[in-house]
Amino acid sequence: MGGGMGPVPLDRIVTDLQSCESPLQVLAVAGHDHAVKNKLDLMRGKVALDIHTFGWTDNVPELMAASDLLITKPGGVTIAESLAAGLPMILTHPIPGPEERHAQYLARHGVAVLADPEENIGPITNELLSCRDKLREMKRRAHELSRPDATHTIAQIGRAMLEREDSIELLPVPYTRSGDSAYLM
Repeated sequence: MGGGMGPVPLDRIVTDLQSCESPLQVLAVAGHDHAVKNKLDLMRGKVALDIHTFGWTDNVPELMAASDLLITKPGGVTIAESLAAGLPMILTHPIPGPEERHAQYLARHGVAVLADPEENIGPITNELLSCRDKLREMKRRAHELSRPDATHTIAQIGRAMLEREDSIELLPVPYTRSGDSAYLM
């Protein structure tokens, strides 16, 4: 999965997946990256994989439910959705800073495997898919880390705070050293 806002070479990853020993069905989500989606569409029938390509889609939960493994960069929204789905991950191409920390945290907790951006993802994928016990354990750990009710909890906290006070003074938005909003990282 890629193409929302980050540098994931989906076409190269799909090519690498041909080295897997088991037959694979690949659900490739290119997001807003139309050029990558077109490349993937052209690969259909030319590679030894059953490829289904998607551009931007609202059906990510359904695609994740149909998947055994997610290969992606560790963007916050994608990993939150993956955790909620209990989907094990191979993480690659993290943006320095928060995404690197996301990747390390998920690997440390046994939910994800980190892949060097220059590494062939095929062997890592093959190893995970051939070890169903490991995938089951990664899935269990993903469910443990997941917080699918987080927005509800935040809303309840906000409501409780409003019930105690007539108004709430909002804190200023934190900024990075470069002056950008810290929430846009």
